Amino acid sequence: MGRLRKPSQLAIVLQKKDFERMRLPLLLCLLLTLGSIGPLWSSPQPPRGAPQQDTAHLLPSSPRRSVGLRPPGAPLPDTVGWQYVDRDKQDSIPIFIQQPNQNSERWYISKSNDYRYRTWLHYNRDSALALRSNNARIQTPIHVIGFYDWSSDVETAHFWEIDEKHTFFFNTTKVTFDQCVILRGLDTVLEFYSSGSHYRQEVEMKTDSFPIGIALESSILYKDFTFTECDVKGGAYFVGSQFLGLASFESSNFQGPVPVYFNGVIWGDTVVMSEATFRSQVDFDSSVLPRYWDFSYVTLDTLVDLTVTKLDSGQDSCQINLVGTDLNKVKLDYQKYRLFFPKGTATEEKRRMYETLLKQFETNGYRDSYRLLDMEYRGFDYRTRADESGLLGHVWFRVANWVDRTWWRYGYEKGRIFAWTGGLFGGFWLLNFLFLGLLHEQVYPIPAVWRAHGGEVTDHKHYILWGPQLVAFWRPAARSLFYSALYTGFVFFGLKMELDRMPFRHWLGTVYLFVQYILGLACLGYLANVVITG
Repeated sequence: MGRLRKPSQLAIVLQKKDFERMRLPLLLCLLLTLGSIGPLWSSPQPPRGAPQQDTAHLLPSSPRRSVGLRPPGAPLPDTVGWQYVDRDKQDSIPIFIQQPNQNSERWYISKSNDYRYRTWLHYNRDSALALRSNNARIQTPIHVIGFYDWSSDVETAHFWEIDEKHTFFFNTTKVTFDQCVILRGLDTVLEFYSSGSHYRQEVEMKTDSFPIGIALESSILYKDFTFTECDVKGGAYFVGSQFLGLASFESSNFQGPVPVYFNGVIWGDTVVMSEATFRSQVDFDSSVLPRYWDFSYVTLDTLVDLTVTKLDSGQDSCQINLVGTDLNKVKLDYQKYRLFFPKGTATEEKRRMYETLLKQFETNGYRDSYRLLDMEYRGFDYRTRADESGLLGHVWFRVANWVDRTWWRYGYEKGRIFAWTGGLFGGFWLLNFLFLGLLHEQVYPIPAVWRAHGGEVTDHKHYILWGPQLVAFWRPAARSLFYSALYTGFVFFGLKMELDRMPFRHWLGTVYLFVQYILGLACLGYLANVVITG
């Protein structure tokens, strides 16, 4: 017989055998258990049946000043985080903001990401919310929303209430935002500082107050940038940034004591600053101009120098809208700009703007700017008179505008008269060369041309193309060109025509001769003007 084992040893053997036989079922039970309790420490999820969407535009305006925060749908990188700032102690701690999930119906802000150990943080006069990041890439939207009416349903929308003394910090350096950044309706953003960051989607700010200011330096904004109806009490620094989409500063109030800096900014196609207010100096030094700039109805306390800007390569000018802005406080170099008038602008308002700028250019000694604007103003005057006249007047002013512009650029390019005179003389010379016999016999004979050379018109068989020639033209290829020039000179530069020598037998040739004569007189008159006035 074999040796009997003790009961304890037998139990151990049986336990090992049972465990080996039940190992797989036990492992499956363990996995199921872990899956059931997983949500206790997993990242917060949105409530069931509530899809994530940007509800910023759905938030009603409330008399109770509160702030609502919609955190990103995915965790932020380790280098990015929300912070609770105690401005009295000059200290900050990391915090976690969680949205409702199956474990809690409330939004909350706490020191821990684990709901079991959350510690509520309440705002006071010396606290603020901050988003700080450095050398990160954020691929989820950042929405900070104000004017949230949460008092109607506290249980499902629990936010922290703030008053006008509570603030929000936004501080990023070398951060790439792949999604939009929205700061909307906040009472106060104490600090907005972003340097060397990339915003690949739109950025929107509609915030009541920036008491310290805003700094958006050396950053690239690939989409639209909206900075409207903001009240900036501190400084505003946009130095070296690139706004590749629409940049709007409409109705914003810059009332800080320090200048507003747009130095070295590269603008996209459109910039809107209509109805903005600048209480301090505005610096646009070395900024690259957009194609269209709405600078209408802008309130300025100091002179704004727009001559220090520059055009982009391949860009000839910037269309600028200055309607409603005090032009005496805007310094322009019209070699870079062209006035733009929105549809519906009154004619008198346009005239006033032209005349005000012309006077300014004359006072400042900007001759090139004066010349360009004056030519534009004269063309505008011709077109306005044409539109206000009847059919004949319309045609007359349109033709007069074309002649005045083409002939000598409204008097600013007098050298063009010599080119036009030479061109017209050459054209008539060629025509007279081809039809000299016809002109002599049936239109206007000039005896001095052939009498000086002992010739007369005969039936001699010397022809050039189809016209009988003077006897003096024995070698048409050479001599006839010379004598055609003499004939053209007598007509084109002649001060008087002897009508008694005109047989009026060829009406088309007669009309041609008078056109030649009148244009010649016009050229002589303009040439005399150039000689006299210099």
